[in-house]
Amino acid sequence: MATQSPPIEQPKQTRATSSNDHVDERLLNAKLDAVEARTETKFAQLLGELKTLGVNVAHINDTLGGLKTDVADAKAAAAGTKAYVIGTGIAIAGFVLAIFAFGVQILDIATALFSAGGAR
Repeated sequence: MATQSPPIEQPKQTRATSSNDHVDERLLNAKLDAVEARTETKFAQLLGELKTLGVNVAHINDTLGGLKTDVADAKAAAAGTKAYVIGTGIAIAGFVLAIFAFGVQILDIATALFSAGGAR
């Protein structure tokens, strides 16, 4: 057995009378004016916030530009420091090798003196 679907209802059409049309038109115009005023206010607020945001972005760009300069200066200073550290390491290595070489000579001289003195 097939079930029947409920009948589709047509939307009710309402038509205002001519005297109500005039009142509704004034009310509609007043509401539209209020909406327009609110929209203009919100738009003005949004523009103000965008201007503030633009100033903040410009300030951030200036700050970042200064940081880029600072980083470049730090890299230049680090390059000089790197050369000093490498040079100091080479000098210390040479000094240690010199001490070992001189120490062997001193040990040979001391051994020769003691052995020569003991033979007499």
